[in-house]
Amino acid sequence: MHTFSQQALVNLGREHWREFQPKRYKALQQAGKLEQELQAAANLTLSEMESSRQLGYTQEEAWELSMQNHLLVPPEKGSPQEPLPDNPAYTSLAEVNRMRDQPPPASPSRKPTTS
Repeated sequence: MHTFSQQALVNLGREHWREFQPKRYKALQQAGKLEQELQAAANLTLSEMESSRQLGYTQEEAWELSMQNHLLVPPEKGSPQEPLPDNPAYTSLAEVNRMRDQPPPASPSRKPTTS
């Protein structure tokens, strides 16, 4: 189970952005806005999770719905595509991304029968 405190999400976002959003990470760091943006992303994630919880989703379901919107954003072009294998949050994110990026299964084509 994940820890959903604001600071835990900030730390997770920092790791994720450093690894998968290196240009953004560096630009925000140089501008002195990295911590501010991480705090905002964590707050938005927690807010969306709370809204999902009020709709009846479990905490884990709310996390799955909210994590990619602000905090665990997709990798920049040229960034590593596979997450760090020893981090359960990254492993979960990779699985969600793989499922999302797969094309829908092709339906069998039916040929008209001739009489």
